[in-house]
Amino acid sequence: MTRWLFRRVAQAVVTFAIAVVLMFVLMRLAPGDPLSRMQEGRPMSPAEVAHLRRLYRLDQPLDSQFREFAHGVVTGDLGTSI
Repeated sequence: MTRWLFRRVAQAVVTFAIAVVLMFVLMRLAPGDPLSRMQEGRPMSPAEVAHLRRLYRLDQPLDSQFREFAHGVVTGDLGTSI
């Protein structure tokens, strides 16, 4: 019984990890940029775009973005909806 339970928990952890990686990769492969959607109604200056990139941490390397995303998913903090 204990071995069966351990296997099921291990399978759940692996499935969860694969789902998190797939979500991150698919969001990165989607066309466009989140900030370009925000600019549709009004033009933004380069300073505003740079500020928003820092605010939403889009200026960080992908590994840092992934770590932050995975930590947020695990803790239930899915961030601010753009």
